[in-house]
Amino acid sequence: MGLDGKRNLERRMRIVVTDDRNKILYCVLPKAGSRSWLAYLVRLAHRAKPGHWHFRKPDFMEKAGLQYQRDVPLDDIKTKYRDYFKFAVTRHPLQRFVSAYYEAIVKQEVPTDGKAPNLIAFGRRLVKDLYPRLHWRQYIEDCHFCHVDYNFILRSETVVHDHDKLNEMLGKNVPLQYLHSSNYSHIAENPSEQNNKYDSLLRGLQHNASDSMATVLKVYEADMRLHGYGWDKASGRSSCSIRGNGGRMCC
Repeated sequence: MGLDGKRNLERRMRIVVTDDRNKILYCVLPKAGSRSWLAYLVRLAHRAKPGHWHFRKPDFMEKAGLQYQRDVPLDDIKTKYRDYFKFAVTRHPLQRFVSAYYEAIVKQEVPTDGKAPNLIAFGRRLVKDLYPRLHWRQYIEDCHFCHVDYNFILRSETVVHDHDKLNEMLGKNVPLQYLHSSNYSHIAENPSEQNNKYDSLLRGLQHNASDSMATVLKVYEADMRLHGYGWDKASGRSSCSIRGNGGRMCC
């Protein structure tokens, strides 16, 4: 076996949720509306009563007819789950990065000096702190878009259209409730023309610490290129192109 073959065996999907009855597999990317999409799968499975749903508790997920799994080998995806309908949901990596910074660092981290690192400082240490936290890992490392045959890849920026399309592909009519409305506060059919929530902060990062912004862009370069996301340095705006390929991404 060659080196590339060995690496393929070592690749794992970080978090997946499966509905074995309906044969659906969802690759979970945190900070991309994941709670809303988990609730969508619970409704689709029709086995959990309305109420407070605990997505991180295995016993609830089992009662809901779902399996929550971590570090699933790609071999299982290509064999055990070969016939499953596979989907994932992305969000502009730069918007997700700032959102994750606020939730996982500003709100949660308690440094000895009483102050969480500002965005500039965190951007500079992103490479060192990237891998331990799922909130800001690269999409290509978590869902392996170049090695898994996805049936549909949705985007937060076009969630209204994509949700309808997903229902159509599954032959269902399941609503999507936005549990984190801030993720979808700027829904638009043409995301390239919308003002993204964190662009002003990213412009500040670019203006005040170009090295920090360069680090962030380098980290998410592959994700952005693969999914049609971009950053216009001249205008300081996030961009998002629409691809008419039925949700498939090419590598």
